[in-house]
Amino acid sequence: MRILVTGGSGFIGRCLVEELAKAGHELVNLDLCRPEWPAPFARSLLVDIRDIELVPEAMKGCEAVFHLAAAHHDTGIDVPTYFDVNENGTRVVLQVMKEQKVVDLCFTSSVAVYGPTADEPSESSPVFPALPYGASKLAAERLIAEWTAADPERRALVLRPAVVFGPHNFANMYALIRQLHSRRFIQVGSGANQKSMCYVENLVAAMLYLWAQCQPGTRVFNYADQPDMSSRQIATEIALALGQRPSAISVPLGLAVALVSPLDLLGRLTGQTFPVSAFRIRKFAASRTVFDSSAVFQTGFVAPVTLQNGLRSMVSWYLGEGQKLQPVWRIPPASWQAMPSGTQAVSQS
Repeated sequence: MRILVTGGSGFIGRCLVEELAKAGHELVNLDLCRPEWPAPFARSLLVDIRDIELVPEAMKGCEAVFHLAAAHHDTGIDVPTYFDVNENGTRVVLQVMKEQKVVDLCFTSSVAVYGPTADEPSESSPVFPALPYGASKLAAERLIAEWTAADPERRALVLRPAVVFGPHNFANMYALIRQLHSRRFIQVGSGANQKSMCYVENLVAAMLYLWAQCQPGTRVFNYADQPDMSSRQIATEIALALGQRPSAISVPLGLAVALVSPLDLLGRLTGQTFPVSAFRIRKFAASRTVFDSSAVFQTGFVAPVTLQNGLRSMVSWYLGEGQKLQPVWRIPPASWQAMPSGTQAVSQS
């Protein structure tokens, strides 16, 4: 099958396309950036998903779409851009699918659609996104539901993953590993708060397993690996994988937030993204973010990697390669017209 992957050069895309290629599919990549590894694409195009003139060229001849491309970073993106990329970009993808009679879609959304909650939301729980990322993902989901409802042959799998981590990812888990490795990590609060998260290989395995079973209409699934771990357990597992003794010291949350406030101010003034912020501290050390993903496992899916082994795998990558790399934050332009003119396809062998 010929498959279009939007965002195929990214972190989840890297893992996904390797598995799709193993299954014998012919892959086309649509992304703002070239892949930084020898990706198995038959064709790779530097195209913005909002570009209604070039997206049809990327989708030509494809039978399915895996839609991963998104604006998702915590900082450096304004509210209109979140919606322009995540909602309007999805609208363009769906319009082109309609025009080219492509009826098979897999979309990566986020548990951010639920907003802050003390419960363990399931797929049927109310959705009240508090931030533009979650709100724009929810808007995209609603477009997809309208798209499938308009044609009985259309099918869409929507996955709402919790925090995704693994090798080649430079987000929150990378920052935590780096802090522990440099011995700059101090446990904030008791560390008893539980965190739902998923190892990237498990997320992709679930995506492909559910996609193979998906029927016409829209199916929505949360995804988080089980069992959930506390923030202290996560830090302890990473420390042990680094060959360190887990820290027994902790500081109050208020003090930790006050200490990083100058970095937050500098980030707002300069647009820079720093590995430590008050938002990330609260998110990791204080908030209990647990999501009900039992529906996935009730289908018979079995995650191939335990959370502990996933953490060890990421630490191993960090020690061997990741710590030497400079994190790159791919921020989409406010307008797709800001892309370089005359964007060309890049062939891959």
